[in-house]
Amino acid sequence: MRVAVVGVGHFGKLHAEKYAAMEDVELVAVVDQDAASGAEIAALHG
Repeated sequence: MRVAVVGVGHFGKLHAEKYAAMEDVELVAVVDQDAASGAEIAALHG
């Protein structure tokens, strides 16, 4: 399954971390109103 995380507040960060750890899930995008925050979380989790 391919997923995207929209918003990297507390739960968005948690979801990105969990999705990235799942073997059958591909984290394809991470975005946030604050582009730097979105890019930071995207870089951490591929």
